[in-house]
Amino acid sequence: MKVIASPAGAILALICFFLPWAHISCAPIVNKTVSGAALGGVFWLVPALAGVILAVSAAPVVSKRSCALKRSWPIIILGAVAALAIIAIQSLRLGSQTRFGMGADDVGFNLRWGSVGTVAGLLLALAGGLLLRPVRSREQLEPGQPRRAKQSKQPE
Repeated sequence: MKVIASPAGAILALICFFLPWAHISCAPIVNKTVSGAALGGVFWLVPALAGVILAVSAAPVVSKRSCALKRSWPIIILGAVAALAIIAIQSLRLGSQTRFGMGADDVGFNLRWGSVGTVAGLLLALAGGLLLRPVRSREQLEPGQPRRAKQSKQPE
């Protein structure tokens, strides 16, 4: 599972980026559904980072080079965290700009599956990157100590 989590999450994020993210309505005047692609600007970094995650995590699997896969976890984690941060910061920024003199009854905002799927895909890629991290044993953390042999219990 840990080998396919990052590419699967990146593919999910790439697909869902182009699906509807939100439905916005403002009284009877504005009634619009927007996707990540329609938001444009810095949001275009999200599919770019998902593409980098896909390339970095899928290339070693396809070429069957496990050593390259074990070294790719920092790029996967940084890409997923950066994409999630972009979504969070830009969503907060856009949300604060839409409240000029309008009551709660005037503005309607509903999330759609595209935004949920993009975030879920990036979280899956992040989890896959975390699973690829090498686990260090206690002996590796203390390099100056001599290695101790495991002591087995012998019957007396």
